[in-house]
Amino acid sequence: MAGADRISVTVCFARADHQEVIPLTVASETTVGQAIEQSGIASRCPQARVREGNVGIYGTPVCLDQRLKDHDRIEIYRPLHRSPAEARRKLAERGE
Repeated sequence: MAGADRISVTVCFARADHQEVIPLTVASETTVGQAIEQSGIASRCPQARVREGNVGIYGTPVCLDQRLKDHDRIEIYRPLHRSPAEARRKLAERGE
């Protein structure tokens, strides 16, 4: 643990060309939304639009006001350009 009143977390956003991974040490009472703001990801990745429903911790959707735990990995999800079902259907049509 980073200290009694500090925790270590990571904010992540997978762009099409690479993944942004920003390690942070924050106050133990920090929320998901606060950590995202503190990470500065908005200036590094303007396409990382944060809103309810596109943020999770280790693949599980969470609210922006959820309190963090030590070693949480905050993930900001991109919108899908097509649904997984549509992608599988296109592959099947091509015989792949």
